[in-house]
Amino acid sequence: FIGSAHGIGRRRWEELADVFRADDSGLDDLIHRISGDEAKTSDERFALVCDAVTGRQKTSVGKPAVAPALSIRLGDGTQLAEIRETARALTVKLSKSDAPEFAQWIRDNAQTELTRLYEAWKSDKKTD
Repeated sequence: FIGSAHGIGRRRWEELADVFRADDSGLDDLIHRISGDEAKTSDERFALVCDAVTGRQKTSVGKPAVAPALSIRLGDGTQLAEIRETARALTVKLSKSDAPEFAQWIRDNAQTELTRLYEAWKSDKKTD
């Protein structure tokens, strides 16, 4: 239906795919509701699907919309990490090219640091 849509970029394709990986129950209905006559190019058809998905997410009862990726940057602008959320998971992606030593440190200390963060969260939750 969409076509190649090269101008969209890989990230936007992946974000759209994440939405349908989290919940593909309305995919067929969504495609049938969108008229291909409304858009002439692949990029325009991609935009129509994204708009329809956004509308579906807002109207889905009990299903949170997929949040946009959160970019974590240092004070100097260096990208440290990216956090993505789907209905099933929260993914933290560290940049091995921008901060390779930190990425390795996290790899080596993940068990300890994630346990520490979890315990801090749990402790804060008890005081609420």
